[in-house]
Amino acid sequence: MKIFLNSRDLFLFGILFAFLDQLSKVIVLSNLSLGSRVNIFPGFFDFIYVRNPGGAFSFLADLPPAISKWLFISVTIFALFFVVYLYLYEFSNSSFARFALIFIFGGGIGNLVDRFLYGEVIDFILIYYGSFYWPAFNIADSGISIGVGILLFIILKTSFSKKTIN
Repeated sequence: MKIFLNSRDLFLFGILFAFLDQLSKVIVLSNLSLGSRVNIFPGFFDFIYVRNPGGAFSFLADLPPAISKWLFISVTIFALFFVVYLYLYEFSNSSFARFALIFIFGGGIGNLVDRFLYGEVIDFILIYYGSFYWPAFNIADSGISIGVGILLFIILKTSFSKKTIN
């Protein structure tokens, strides 16, 4: 049985996801000072309060703040419109893809709010092992990554299925 999520679901669940992301950031801002770190699971997981003026993995973080803020706001708004387009037209028959797009949309909204409020994104989740550290991230980043991962799986699966049929 397939359940096709409707267009209202994109906005409803996307906004709910963004709200949860913002709530997590309010908790961080209320309990940690910039640069502080709290060990949660020794050798693997900490909370750390950092700000990222750049994109994913601090891409273009060295741009002047005024340029960085408006560049990433513009790119994010464009990406959100693209997600809406994909949701409404390209993946209208795939609940799984629409589910992934909800995560991407919610994560994009969450980080967009940060850009408007702070000019940069609040990150606070730090995963590491030994000397290997994954760049700090947040709930919104997680949603975007999960959504993109699901979409890539769907696209690759569909692509390979079409090649084996022909």
